[in-house]
Amino acid sequence: MDELSYNDALMTGIELTAYRTEILRNLGAGTYPGRLDALVWGKSGAPAHLQALITMDDGQKVRIAAYHQDNRRGGQPYRGFREFQPGAFVNVVITIGSRGGVQATLEKRD
Repeated sequence: MDELSYNDALMTGIELTAYRTEILRNLGAGTYPGRLDALVWGKSGAPAHLQALITMDDGQKVRIAAYHQDNRRGGQPYRGFREFQPGAFVNVVITIGSRGGVQATLEKRD
């Protein structure tokens, strides 16, 4: 698991501001292929959150935040993002909730 702090990501040259969350809403519900560029811890905020930085196959750069989920309720910590290594080819699965909220998860791509 190669996770970077926010500052370490900046030091390695990752342009964090290039990765946008609003792209998820623009894409809409569905499954979209991409590549995981990095896993980066948010620079501030509670609870701590892990961010997956993904370059979609169409070139768009997406940021997906995952907050720790309570394992007593059967959820995977950080939505299972920690199972992926940077460079892995993934599918971004986007769902839209009944109130219009966007939820994105990752799955392995064959």
